[in-house]
Amino acid sequence: MKLFFFKERDADVEFFFPREPQPPLNCEFNWEVDEVETYTDNLIEEEELSPDEKEEFMEILKEEVKKSKRKMMDARKKRMENPNYEEVATYYGNMKLYKIYPVQTPDTPMIENRCHYVNRYYRNAHEII
Repeated sequence: MKLFFFKERDADVEFFFPREPQPPLNCEFNWEVDEVETYTDNLIEEEELSPDEKEEFMEILKEEVKKSKRKMMDARKKRMENPNYEEVATYYGNMKLYKIYPVQTPDTPMIENRCHYVNRYYRNAHEII
């Protein structure tokens, strides 16, 4: 069985903002972390962008974010239409997780609170060893 490891969501948007007398401004924007208004204001403070270009820049940035989100949704739909998607989803659904703690010896510290929680992706372990 061939497994597909799905890439994490990519929230970075890279684009060039055209400016007439100056060379284009190369921008990287993460729409999960940054806000459009704050990002634009920071560029103005750093004198990368003039205040006159603020509205036009914000419009282009919002369009680029929409394109990026739409592209991600299309990729997700395409991935779900893949005939192996059900097989992979079943594989991960049937997977058992074991959380292993060290054996208690005089050299190791005592672990009193053993928990089933693994991480936010796998959630809880099925068994603690």
